[in-house]
Amino acid sequence: MGFMAFYTTGCFFTLVLQCTDIRALWDQSIPQSCWSQSTLKGLSYTNVALNILTDLLALVIPIPMLWHLNVSRRTRFSLIFALSLGAFACAAAFIKLASLLIMAKPAIGSGTRATSPFGP
Repeated sequence: MGFMAFYTTGCFFTLVLQCTDIRALWDQSIPQSCWSQSTLKGLSYTNVALNILTDLLALVIPIPMLWHLNVSRRTRFSLIFALSLGAFACAAAFIKLASLLIMAKPAIGSGTRATSPFGP
């Protein structure tokens, strides 16, 4: 719980402090001094890696505890199934990683980098 609070706070400040004036993220007329693309790319990979790690831990850790609960087999398997739906969070994190890898590649034949469809 403490790790997630620390991690979320770090992600928030990473977003807010990446430019000296946060308005530069959406207003191109404001002079900007933002972190380099390589720094942002490294932070993105770190973020995805931590997301995958926490999702996998949240998926795997409860199963041994649930296996030894003193409840009926049907209840036990229902609980394991319900918690296993967290596998979709893991799948989403892997899709996000694949998207980051695609956006980080140079565009074919253009000599420029591929950009996000959500902004410059």
